[in-house]
Amino acid sequence: MDFRSGQLHLDWFPWHNGFHISPGFLYFRHTISAIATVAPGQPFQLNDQPFINSVNDPVHGTAAVLIPHKVAPMLTLGFGNLLPRSGRHISVPFEIGVAYIGQTRVKVALSGTACTTDGCVNMATDPSTQNDLSAEVSNINDDLSSFPIYPIVSLGFAWRF
Repeated sequence: MDFRSGQLHLDWFPWHNGFHISPGFLYFRHTISAIATVAPGQPFQLNDQPFINSVNDPVHGTAAVLIPHKVAPMLTLGFGNLLPRSGRHISVPFEIGVAYIGQTRVKVALSGTACTTDGCVNMATDPSTQNDLSAEVSNINDDLSSFPIYPIVSLGFAWRF
């Protein structure tokens, strides 16, 4: 995982107390990737199709989460101010909100050999296996489509000299 983000927002204090509304933008450049493996000789499923992993050429691959927006609109609500105006030396601002990052997608690529009751296949080149993998990834992406927002929770601490 490689997380890189930054925020630009404007705090609006509608009642001139500690509560604020903050519209803004989130620069969002997260990279999430993993190595996909199945232990040699172990069973697994893709789209309800059972497989047994090869001992000599086990199934392996890569998986990545793709986030469509690098800059996302955001809105947070919070209490406190990083620079308190009351003369206090310590402040602890808190914010909670969301950023609209769009529909996150998962991408998976597999290679290696796996066996079914019909025989053994190369996961990277067999069309039927690629269809099973595509259907499984499609189910995951359909589940992710319900969450086009990124939650934001922020707790700060400031000391004024």
